[in-house]
Amino acid sequence: MIKIKPEISTFKAPVKVTPFGGEAETITIEFAYMPVSKAMELSKEKTVGEVLAEIIKGWDGIDAPFTPEALADLLDHNPAIGMELFQGYFSAMAETRAKN
Repeated sequence: MIKIKPEISTFKAPVKVTPFGGEAETITIEFAYMPVSKAMELSKEKTVGEVLAEIIKGWDGIDAPFTPEALADLLDHNPAIGMELFQGYFSAMAETRAKN
């Protein structure tokens, strides 16, 4: 049976990002689950970095453990990655997720 509201708090998804001056790589991001309407509302009220700080809960494939400070540092040195992570969230939400 399809549940109207998924019973998950986070999910992992591969996201292709391009570091400044480097080649595109695929990393794994652990995102917080929230309804798309809430994420869209946040995107109207906050910067991309602020939204990402709310929806990213972890990562693999980056040379530092995830913290809000590490995320801010990543975005400061690799500004294009912010939009790639943001787009990755919405792309992952659009895909069917069987389980976390």
